[in-house]
Amino acid sequence: MKPEKSEEQWQKLAPRFRKTSAHPTSAEAPLGFATRVVALSGFAKKPPLFNRFRNCSLATAGATTLALIVLLNLQEPQTQFLPVPEFDLPTPTQP
Repeated sequence: MKPEKSEEQWQKLAPRFRKTSAHPTSAEAPLGFATRVVALSGFAKKPPLFNRFRNCSLATAGATTLALIVLLNLQEPQTQFLPVPEFDLPTPTQP
């Protein structure tokens, strides 16, 4: 199914909204008119790229949270890997 261009969508929508009653009661649009226009136009749909980005972001956030929980629950190593450096610093002399 090929997505329609915006011009084609408006050409389908325009006749629907041109129909008016013979005796208009007021100049205001009926309640929910804007909602129906947006719903029928199809412009409210989010592009698939946004959905992929959202899913990837959620998966990354979940994996990061899981890794953080695992790392925080690990025990400290019992041995020290590197020796503690020893510095022989000179003592200050008084003048």
